[in-house]
Amino acid sequence: MHFWVVNDEDVAIGVVGLSDPLPKTLPFAKTNKPVEIKILYVDGNYQGKGVGRHLINFIEEEAKKEGQ
Repeated sequence: MHFWVVNDEDVAIGVVGLSDPLPKTLPFAKTNKPVEIKILYVDGNYQGKGVGRHLINFIEEEAKKEGQ
């Protein structure tokens, strides 16, 4: 399981995490090494400012780097 935090001036404003998928979801996987988003959180003061989109784009790239 891996988590990443996005900060604004040393204050955490968002979190995203990846882990191995639950066994019951494996039949739905479209790759050999699937992962599952475990958390996506953006502080309410930063919602609507692209932070969530940034976290999703980042996590997709991280998964691709790992061959997932």
